[in-house]
Amino acid sequence: MYADELLNQASVHLASMGMAAIADEIGIELMAINPAGIHSQQNAEWVSGYTSHMQSAFTTAFSGISISPLKDWTVGLSGAIRSVDGIPETQGDGFTGTQIGAFSDTSFDISAALAYRITPRLSVGSGVGLFRQSVVNETASRLSVNVGIQYRSDIGRIGIAAQNALAAPLKWSTGRSDEAQIGYQLGYSTEIESIRLMGSVAYQTVPRYNVGVSTLLVDRLTVSAGIEDLASNWTASFGLAIKLDQTQVVYTYQQNQALGDSHKMGIKIEL
Repeated sequence: MYADELLNQASVHLASMGMAAIADEIGIELMAINPAGIHSQQNAEWVSGYTSHMQSAFTTAFSGISISPLKDWTVGLSGAIRSVDGIPETQGDGFTGTQIGAFSDTSFDISAALAYRITPRLSVGSGVGLFRQSVVNETASRLSVNVGIQYRSDIGRIGIAAQNALAAPLKWSTGRSDEAQIGYQLGYSTEIESIRLMGSVAYQTVPRYNVGVSTLLVDRLTVSAGIEDLASNWTASFGLAIKLDQTQVVYTYQQNQALGDSHKMGIKIEL
């Protein structure tokens, strides 16, 4: 129904930076893009987020937790559910179509990932996810594997990742199947004084280019912005993150020409 890049908008903090931060360790939100980056500054963290498009016709809820049971090892678990209501159902008649009703599209995915910091500069990670979708009277599911690597040099960080590296076809209950498309991403980030700059190039049938920036504006308040190539449309995003003790509250506004502008709210709690 929608391209994969539209279904993967569960993140709140990552979206505020144009989805470009694949080279940074930002925690559990990076699981579906580069599992090598799920390390965080704490031994454990819990993240949850909510996104609304098109006057709540398209909504996404996300929750995840990461734990570091051993030094240099991080385990992550996450789940997301997406619901699209009021999709027009049309009946074709030659070159015209008449709306005869509406239907919904519901999907969810459950993912687990493992990341290992081989050296202080080099991290690797891998994740597996179960995706299931229901449209009208059809259901479909598939398993996929994501892999990634991050390297920190003296002048910046590099991230390389592959999504759907070992994905099975999306098999529908009616017997048809959709082949999974492998996606590749290459990202770079660097810090100039207190400003974090990042960019990434992604390829999944077509190339996409994302850029982002993040900075601590004042004590406890972080401001982020980004430009993302979303389904061949350039979209801008802006985010604010306020940290209060062990809790961080994040708001992101994101343009989306396909689904309508979105408002995202998220919370991160360091455990």
